[in-house]
Amino acid sequence: MKVENAKMVSVHYTLTVDGQVADQSREGQPLQFICGTGMLLPKFEGAIIGKEPGEKVSFTLASARQNDPPTGDISPCRNPLPPGQRPSPGGCSPS
Repeated sequence: MKVENAKMVSVHYTLTVDGQVADQSREGQPLQFICGTGMLLPKFEGAIIGKEPGEKVSFTLASARQNDPPTGDISPCRNPLPPGQRPSPGGCSPS
């Protein structure tokens, strides 16, 4: 199922700043959110719209400093939550 607005999305991500990992999701604990509701930066949500589970995406965010903007890699979970199911602390739905 492709990522769409108003759908629950689970992603694993890594945020790098100045070439160093600044933040990342933990194994088995992806970031979960409803896409298109403004919960995340528009560029983040825009980068994953239309992506299939398991696809990897990289993008760069604008920075106040011009020489080394933050970058991020994200990957939607292979097994997104079924329609109507709420996210749990366990992350993606089981295979």
